[in-house]
Amino acid sequence: MTRLLLCVIFLAPFGAPLAACGPGRTTFASYPGAPATFDKAGSDPKAVEIAEQVFTAAGGPGNWDKAKQIKWHQTVTADGKVTADGEQAWDRWNARHYGGLIRQEGMVKVGYDLYGSHSVGFLEDEKHRKQNMDEASRDKAVKVAKDVFNMDTALLCLQFMMTSPGAKLAYVGPTKDEAGNETADELKVTFAEPLRSDLEYHPIIERATHLILRIEILKVGSPQKIGYSLKDWTTVNGLKFAQSRGNIGYQGETVAIKEVTVGKPDDDLFIAPLN
Repeated sequence: MTRLLLCVIFLAPFGAPLAACGPGRTTFASYPGAPATFDKAGSDPKAVEIAEQVFTAAGGPGNWDKAKQIKWHQTVTADGKVTADGEQAWDRWNARHYGGLIRQEGMVKVGYDLYGSHSVGFLEDEKHRKQNMDEASRDKAVKVAKDVFNMDTALLCLQFMMTSPGAKLAYVGPTKDEAGNETADELKVTFAEPLRSDLEYHPIIERATHLILRIEILKVGSPQKIGYSLKDWTTVNGLKFAQSRGNIGYQGETVAIKEVTVGKPDDDLFIAPLN
């Protein structure tokens, strides 16, 4: 599976912030037809037990329910050279995704509505001057961004997502940690959500801490596979995130996560330029 990093932002046309939540909505936006709650009966009981332990160890449902938006900076380094650097924000409440990818000519910002058709992309230079992308370039960027969203958000937040509505869990079996000791368990996690429905997530969970040691992501019906080890856990607003990732299949690649913030959606991130 090709490892790509593209940060995205969902913006309304003509410079107006999108009203992503309808009047009076009191729950997180979700995909059409999504179930209201996680169906325990549809998953393996042992896998559910482990997933709930992970959720509790990582901060629990109370703190996750308050996380309407997660924002972070992400830097990919390969063999000592930075290959991608930028920021992202997952607006969970309104089902939007923002980001900027730093390039020589400035920061490229593109985006889309997770469950809709709106999208905008533009370049912002070092003097904060903004220029919209043409339609073809924007559409291409959004297509790539959807694949990247599936990977980056899962690698950052799978510890909270395994018991979300539409998820299904299976217990694969006991497995070994990095030292070769059989002190961990492997689960298989799939999602009914359209953006993730063609992927399988295999978290390896340490029994002592209930934290995820590594995650492998497989594309259903394809030999494509990618895996990352997770380290350097930090706590932000009661939630734990891994700040360091190592590519299991390419030891020279690492991903650094920093400046993680958790809280309310920042609508200023979703304003398109007027030009």
